[in-house]
Amino acid sequence: MPGITAPLYGLGVGQTNDYIAKKDFVGASGGLLFAWALGASAGPAAASAVMGLVGPNGLFLYIAGVLGLIAAFTVFRMLRRTGLPVALQTNFVPATQVPARIAELDPRAGKPGDHD
Repeated sequence: MPGITAPLYGLGVGQTNDYIAKKDFVGASGGLLFAWALGASAGPAAASAVMGLVGPNGLFLYIAGVLGLIAAFTVFRMLRRTGLPVALQTNFVPATQVPARIAELDPRAGKPGDHD
């Protein structure tokens, strides 16, 4: 099940960052982390309550219900707000998955501060 739910946080962060100013990134990240932590704390308790009522299959009912609510909220937001205009969109910039300090060892990277 983590394969189904794990990408949701990253998608939420990406969607949020598309609609806020750069100066608001830190505040938005704090709010998103708080919401994630709240769900990570309350979710297992709610799932166990459903499992207590329904039995072991209650976990799958709970996950289906939560994902259904997320899908309904997503559709609601899609109907309420249009996408970003093409003029404001940028190309996807892939990032390598290496620790920052290792990237400094790459001779192609140049010296720190060269690209700022």
